[in-house]
Amino acid sequence: MVKTALAQLAQWAATGQDMAIAVNVSAPLLGDRKFITDIIALVRAAPVDPGRLTFEITESTALAKPVTAIPAMQLLRDVGLRISIDDYGTAIDSVLSQAVSDP
Repeated sequence: MVKTALAQLAQWAATGQDMAIAVNVSAPLLGDRKFITDIIALVRAAPVDPGRLTFEITESTALAKPVTAIPAMQLLRDVGLRISIDDYGTAIDSVLSQAVSDP
């Protein structure tokens, strides 16, 4: 999916269109070191502004394993990708509602 997104961005840039794309990233992918290094290599090789590609990561994914999620997100930001927290507020609402309902 990321290869396709980068190719589309390159095609748009070649025709003068100033567009961006967001791609959803799952918890297993975010925790996969090979996935992160592969993405970094793809982005560095792509003839596009990496700031045009946003990785959407759900809040629950970021909170599930912050020890792996935060460094992975930082590595992606370091190569210029944008990070967006999707469904912000839903994970904390879930935690709070569980805390209130459990005696």
